[in-house]
Amino acid sequence: MKLFVKYGIFLFATVLSMGTYRVMADELSPVNTESSVEGRTKSKVSEIIVGNPTSSMSKLKEDSDKNKSEPSITKVEVSGGVNPSETGVDFFKDVEINLEGNNLTDDNFLSKEGLHWSDKTYVEIEKGTENGLLNDSERFGEDNTPSTPVTAYSNNVGDSGRINFVGKTLSGIDLDLLWTVIESDKDEWASNSGFHDSRPKGLGFSGEQFIPGATGNSIVVLYNNASNLALNYQIVKHGTKIEQPVVVSFISTDIDVAQGVQTNLANLVEIIPTESNLVKEDGIIYDTTPGVVGLNGSKDLPKGGYLGAGFISNFDYTFYSPAPKRVNDSYYYPIAVRYDIFGSSLQANINTRVSKPIIVQYVDKYGKELRKTEFYKGFDDESYKVESLNIPNYRLADVKRLTENKGRTRIQFVYQKELPVTLKFQDETGKDLYGALTYKVLEGQRLKHTPKKVEGYVTPAIFDTLVGGAVEKIFVYTKIPQPKIIVPTSKGKSDVNKEKVIKPQQSPSYLPFVSQANSNHSVATVSVGNYVPSVSYSYPRSNQVQINESQRVNDVQSVYSTQVESPKQEEITTNDPFLTNTKMNQDEKKLFLDYIRAVGDEAREKYGNDRDKINHTIANAIARVPYANDGLQSMTNDFGEAPEHLSQDVNDLLYQLHRNSKYSIDFPHLAAPIATSYKSSSLKEKLKFFAGLSPFNFLGLSPKTLLFQNNSLTGDLLTTIDEKDTLTDMDAFILKYHRDFKDLDLDLAIEKYYSTDGLEQKRQEYYYQVLKEQSGDTTAEGYKDFLLLGSILSLSGLALMGMKKYNEAKAFKKRLKEDPSVALREYIWNPLKSGVASFNKHPLKFIEDHITAPIGNTLATLGSAGLYVGAKIVKTVNDKLVKPVVTFLSTNVVKPLYNGVAKPAIDFTVNKVAKPLYQKVIKPVVKPIVNFAYNTVAKPLYRGVIKPAYNHVMKPIAKGVYNNVLKPVATFANRTVVKPVYNYVVKPVVKPVYNHIVKPIVKPIYQKVVRPIARATNRYVIKPVVSTVKRWIVNPIKNWFGNRKGKRR
Repeated sequence: MKLFVKYGIFLFATVLSMGTYRVMADELSPVNTESSVEGRTKSKVSEIIVGNPTSSMSKLKEDSDKNKSEPSITKVEVSGGVNPSETGVDFFKDVEINLEGNNLTDDNFLSKEGLHWSDKTYVEIEKGTENGLLNDSERFGEDNTPSTPVTAYSNNVGDSGRINFVGKTLSGIDLDLLWTVIESDKDEWASNSGFHDSRPKGLGFSGEQFIPGATGNSIVVLYNNASNLALNYQIVKHGTKIEQPVVVSFISTDIDVAQGVQTNLANLVEIIPTESNLVKEDGIIYDTTPGVVGLNGSKDLPKGGYLGAGFISNFDYTFYSPAPKRVNDSYYYPIAVRYDIFGSSLQANINTRVSKPIIVQYVDKYGKELRKTEFYKGFDDESYKVESLNIPNYRLADVKRLTENKGRTRIQFVYQKELPVTLKFQDETGKDLYGALTYKVLEGQRLKHTPKKVEGYVTPAIFDTLVGGAVEKIFVYTKIPQPKIIVPTSKGKSDVNKEKVIKPQQSPSYLPFVSQANSNHSVATVSVGNYVPSVSYSYPRSNQVQINESQRVNDVQSVYSTQVESPKQEEITTNDPFLTNTKMNQDEKKLFLDYIRAVGDEAREKYGNDRDKINHTIANAIARVPYANDGLQSMTNDFGEAPEHLSQDVNDLLYQLHRNSKYSIDFPHLAAPIATSYKSSSLKEKLKFFAGLSPFNFLGLSPKTLLFQNNSLTGDLLTTIDEKDTLTDMDAFILKYHRDFKDLDLDLAIEKYYSTDGLEQKRQEYYYQVLKEQSGDTTAEGYKDFLLLGSILSLSGLALMGMKKYNEAKAFKKRLKEDPSVALREYIWNPLKSGVASFNKHPLKFIEDHITAPIGNTLATLGSAGLYVGAKIVKTVNDKLVKPVVTFLSTNVVKPLYNGVAKPAIDFTVNKVAKPLYQKVIKPVVKPIVNFAYNTVAKPLYRGVIKPAYNHVMKPIAKGVYNNVLKPVATFANRTVVKPVYNYVVKPVVKPVYNHIVKPIVKPIYQKVVRPIARATNRYVIKPVVSTVKRWIVNPIKNWFGNRKGKRR
């Protein structure tokens, strides 16, 4: 029980201390900006080029089919023509088919081989039977019998099968051809042909390359038990029945010996040259050559062939032997039939221009639409310029270009709200000491202003706030009391009536409440994002931009200049962001990147596309120097053998990166949690699972997620942490989970991430984005606190706290054995003495630091985490229950009830009762009475009585009462009551108590709990209610009165 109480108290104290630590997610780290002044805050017009940048600029066209996303062909043109002097495929080589289409992607275009029979192609039956082998040179002839075995499948109506791997799209989708028998005259053929015997009969498929003497790779169709056979073909994704529409072109060949074909394959273009001896009647293309003349495929083109193109995913193909029109002048029944479809060499020349959607959005940083979304379309072989808009009270912050499915391009112009800032500088009486400073800043920026010194006045405190709305701040300067010195007379006596005033030349340093700020008037504005010009830093962690006090809004000729405070360390002169972000030099950077690239290349060669194993190998290679022999890390991660690229120089560099404080990032520490997140041995995976167990697992946090936190940020918080650890832990979190880096190999991700310009600011933006994404788009700050509490209360979190206390106790015990007096002094007496001294010096500050601030931050953390859980539950209930129910009721109950009952009743009441009553009764009777009363009573009464009485009686009396009674009393009360109470009670007592006791508790709770609830209430309750009332009540009434007013005109 004692142990439970002891660690219970320790756990509570730890949670209290956690509340004082913040990784700002919603309030991101600043970006130094140049402050803008009113009249100079319009967004710079930004533009983006879409399409082919090498083409001349074209004008965008509005997309009238913006709601259609299906691919389609909108225009077909044929240019060129056949070449009568050529034979074979070259007869058609000058024919070009020009297509224009919408929403076409690489999914809809075949690779250069087209549809064909390849080495991978094989046939499977899905319905029907296998009847043996179809290879029969006696029936098909030596020239038409494939050299490889061909299975004969039954061809009853409904029988079906699949020809696998007949082609590939440009996007890499493998295609199959499904076939289904839809019609056959096999029964008539069997009864009347005279060729019916016991040999295997049916339908078979092969490749043209297996036909003796052939050089192509068409799909060969064979059958020997029918004259006419109709098949339906479907082009599908391999192994599925999902149809894939593609653009196909073909040159059909070998329509000879009085045969014919009927198909809807060529639904775009169909060219039948006269030289082919083919005609088309009643939808059937057939051979008109007298007699029965056989041809040899593409070799005999143009005879027996035609050109076609289509945009299809399925088609019917009926082959006639002979064609109906040739039955009486050729033969009645065939012994066997062969025809070919598609083939790599039998393709026409197609040029395609694709029109793709271009969507332009104007949104704020939260995604809210500021202007109506614009829909355009443009061809991918043209270029188009899209420009931003100047939106009042907003500044362009970012331009995003997103390529979505169907080749759609979405341009997002992201704006951030501009808010006015007014700073006034007055004495205690409200008199302006110098001109007000006004300008505009972006919402979410941090505004920091140091007022300049004014001779004879105490300088007000620095104003520091995060701008969330319009800011108006009055700096009140208090006069410094002027000491009086009695000047002696010539006789050696003091003349009490003569005094000399000594005016201080600067604020006395002995007054503790006087600011020792310099004479410059500085404003620092900070913001999120990378869309504002960055300032060149001398000290990389400085966030403040100094703005000269002489800048004024009314001085339109002034030019803003920025200054950066003097560096406290050696100035970084390099322009390489990697060096700036890591504090390495050029040689160290090369050594480090060469090492992880070499390890990455070796892992990629060994593991192929297995990114988990690749990244595990790279992370181990970075982390192993300080951690391979670490007991805790070795329990949860397989470090494996040291890589052969780990030279002594690399070993020394990794050790220095880990231990030396001059480097801003501890790369081995960064890699350790990433390495542990990947799969190790079965035993270690079980240990990791148990280490991540927490009550918060039941609330959606996985053991894997919690262990990652305890191996990085939370683990350092529970043991020891400094700024280097904080940045390293945040970077590990970002590299592991951020969408821009998580799908990269770790060596590439590290190089990309640390080569980011302005990473000091982007880091917080990335961190916020991960939190926002993992929170399910609820509250990022709440999820951060939820994650923190969950990891603290996990088995690994509790173990880390216990281990820390154990090590501290062990160190104390050892010290106590060595020198008891020194141990007691160091561990007990000195901390106690320091605490008492701190309390005596500033009791309220001591209470704030040790009691009220930890309590406030802990309550805020707990409340924020609870708010996240509540928001998650509300969002789930809303998405899964409320929204579907409301939508159903609105669609099926409210709307029909309104349209069928309420609206007709209202229209009847207004049109049949209210309007006639107004027009025929109220208007003729009431209007004359009102006009008479106004002209004969009200108007004369106002001009003759009320106005003179006000000007000559009431106004003089009120003025006299104000000047002779109210003003003197108010002045007296202010001087004798209000001001003394403020100076001797509020200022010395109430204000410090508020600042050190009340504010540390109330402020974090307001920021992390009250304000998010208020914003959510406004967004999800007030605004929808107002919108609903406006839509269903205000607008109909407004429209009715508007219509009535229009009719009166």
